Amino acid sequence: MTTHLSQSWREVQQVQKLFSKTPPQHLHDLGVLDAQLTGAHCTYATEKDLQLIVGSGMGILHCRAVTDPFVRWMDMGIPVGLGTDDYFHDMLQLLRENRAGQAARARLIEGAEEMLAGDRKTFRPGFYELLELATRRGAETLGIDGQVGSLEPGKKADVITIDMQNPYLTPTKDPLTSIVLYGSSADIDTVIVDGKILKRDGALTTIDVPRALGMAQEKVEEIIDRFFSEHPEQREAWEQKTAYGQ
Repeated sequence: MTTHLSQSWREVQQVQKLFSKTPPQHLHDLGVLDAQLTGAHCTYATEKDLQLIVGSGMGILHCRAVTDPFVRWMDMGIPVGLGTDDYFHDMLQLLRENRAGQAARARLIEGAEEMLAGDRKTFRPGFYELLELATRRGAETLGIDGQVGSLEPGKKADVITIDMQNPYLTPTKDPLTSIVLYGSSADIDTVIVDGKILKRDGALTTIDVPRALGMAQEKVEEIIDRFFSEHPEQREAWEQKTAYGQ
């Protein structure tokens, strides 16, 4: 079972109003806060909530709030993986944002990035650890690491390859460092999911991209036109903000 949990302050207030408890406490009392549950976000989880989560075995899917204390969550023994419910729609960009977010959090809390968190030597995760959070640990958090998350016999063949032949990634001393710091989805050359090739030589194999983009643009324009027809004041406000396009 997966749910967004303590994602917004509005959610916390609503659950408090209805049940006089926090969202994790409510799930605990319902009997669903356990190792079969994964909670996305947990941005507003209290210290008491975290202790309930530790005792339950629930995993956290860390997403868009990149300054959430996910390093501390890991030090507490909570299974943590990176989720894709973020602003970037690009896991490589999400890795960078998390690294920067944890560095900023460390400076705000202790004034130095090198503050200790548990027994780790640095507060922000390293490049390999970030890659694990996006792959193996994500699978572990969801409880599907027996099927995916790493390249092993018996698991599904989920593979990506990255073209390093561009001036953003090469020359380099450590390819992984360059990928995390400077890579983008455009550098991903091949994508294989469960043995099926979805992207080859930089091109998608199962989607007619120009046609799909054209259809999406038409649908968006249709929706926006209908919205403006129903709310003419919003059209006027939009046109005032986008006068440069007239």
